[in-house]
Amino acid sequence: MADVFNRAHAHIAGTVIRSAEDIAWRCRRQPGMPDEGGILVEDLAGSMLGYAFVKRNGDITEFAVDPDGPRRGAARALVAACEERGSATGAARVRLNVPIDDDVVARVLEDSGWVPLQTNGRRYVTSMDPGRLVRSLAARSDARSVPVEIVVSDPLPWQQNSTAVGDGPRIHLVADQRTFNEILLGGESPWKAVVSRRLRITPFARTVSGARYLKAVQTRASWFHTLGDVL
Repeated sequence: MADVFNRAHAHIAGTVIRSAEDIAWRCRRQPGMPDEGGILVEDLAGSMLGYAFVKRNGDITEFAVDPDGPRRGAARALVAACEERGSATGAARVRLNVPIDDDVVARVLEDSGWVPLQTNGRRYVTSMDPGRLVRSLAARSDARSVPVEIVVSDPLPWQQNSTAVGDGPRIHLVADQRTFNEILLGGESPWKAVVSRRLRITPFARTVSGARYLKAVQTRASWFHTLGDVL
């Protein structure tokens, strides 16, 4: 599953590499996820073409189709199975976030009678590992050569407490989930977080460099997240 998701979303800003442990926590153990919430689509040889997870309220927390397979057919099968699963749990509606450039899945949803909705305000992605997020964003920025360590003060059960990015003596950036997400996704000034003591940078002499680093890796692209990324 992690391999399918990673290959299907590798080109999109806002996605961080999935692992087996990540999916096990994000999908299988998320509140409201029934034991039978997972759906797999396979070809006749038993190879996975895609998967989805549907909560009891109809939210599809994860939806991925193998980019190298018959995407339209796999997406149709997944969408139909998600509708059936939502109906079986009594959900009033079934909801799915789709990357804006995924025309294949969007067309399948349209053909199935789904209606696009506008999002209500901004929501911060709180179940995305800040360490992996920084590593992903840094790889696409001029700050990729700067060695840092991201330390999350309130890690979720599947997250590591710290993540090293780059080699060499590191700048240590310490904050909680919300602070990192507000900076990296929402564009809040790192200096504001430093002044309010929600972000700590050590050694002290590298405070300016640490704040500039976070500013450099802030995402400026269109952002995509799955419903499983929001708790």
